[in-house]
Amino acid sequence: MKDTVVITYTTASVEDANALLSLIHQLEHFMSIDSLVNNVKKNIAREDYHLFVMKANDEVIGFGEIHFMQLIHEENRRARLTAFCVDVAYRNKKLGAGFLKYIEDFCFAQNVFFIELTSHTRRVNAHRFYENNGYSISSRLFYKKL
Repeated sequence: MKDTVVITYTTASVEDANALLSLIHQLEHFMSIDSLVNNVKKNIAREDYHLFVMKANDEVIGFGEIHFMQLIHEENRRARLTAFCVDVAYRNKKLGAGFLKYIEDFCFAQNVFFIELTSHTRRVNAHRFYENNGYSISSRLFYKKL
């Protein structure tokens, strides 16, 4: 008999930091646990920030973070998905699509009807994932390290 896997979505907390760090490393962003905990504590205190986790049987297997922002040239707020990751062991199982839909539904319930994100040019599989979930390329991101 196969074990049943129960997938849930919830708001992340500082207690999820070790699992989050592992996922952040999968995105090739290397930082210390202390820096991550500090960032999580600062960000979750903000009303315009939301950090979600996806769990399989209470084990964190994915995360997504959303920042709401009001641009001067738009009537409504928009959301920026600034990080999204599903553990490599759980990819290509349609779990990421369900998690992304959960985040989109959350935004919609907050009267936010536009989500933007960036994805590094080398992340071809991620681009395919986003395109398969209705996202399209509409601009280029320019940045300058100061």
